[in-house]
Amino acid sequence: MALRYAWQAGCGLYACFGGYPAVAEDIEPCHEDEDELVDRAITHGDEHVIKFTEACLHRHARGPTPVYLAAVDHVLSIIPRR
Repeated sequence: MALRYAWQAGCGLYACFGGYPAVAEDIEPCHEDEDELVDRAITHGDEHVIKFTEACLHRHARGPTPVYLAAVDHVLSIIPRR
């Protein structure tokens, strides 16, 4: 259990202080639209991927930027399917 909490703490520190944040212009745009990303997330089946997709698309609807679509595409490609 302690290892899990240490891992979470390490990830939190890296998220806050590790590396340089990507600039929107440096991110390769996603070539899929919102509906295709939703279909991929549902097919993927992981509830965290689905929630992440929903959150990114909700934020994208409020302030469109290719960063949110690219983030969903990236997560779908790195998290193993069930």
